Amino acid sequence: MDILIDAWDTGYGSKVVSYLQNRDVDDIEILIATHPHADHIGGLPAVFEAYNVETVVDSGVSHMSQTYQRYWSAVQAEGCDYQKAAGQSWTFGNCQFEVLGPTTTYQNLNDNSVVARLTSLGGAFLFTGDALG
Repeated sequence: MDILIDAWDTGYGSKVVSYLQNRDVDDIEILIATHPHADHIGGLPAVFEAYNVETVVDSGVSHMSQTYQRYWSAVQAEGCDYQKAAGQSWTFGNCQFEVLGPTTTYQNLNDNSVVARLTSLGGAFLFTGDALG
């Protein structure tokens, strides 16, 4: 299972795609766009061009920026399963990947970041985007 969380800033999409290709990623089962700032979603349109993406999860909070509009157009063109962050959970092997939040909508886009946890036999990793709270 391949999970991608964010893809850096606009103009770096090709670097993200190259990184994934060098690790033999063939498709992306889960793509998390933590929040709509360019330094998190700017490279995602290139990822959508290069890969089949099965599921996209984001906070459900939109933004009026051109970067967000390009991201959202790429999501729609992909025809993938789109989900607003709402406590989703996936299990693969000995690992569990859970979306923990956001559980409400905040004024600050950073605080609306998707927060996720990956748990395996060896420990757990918490991915917070730019959430401060």
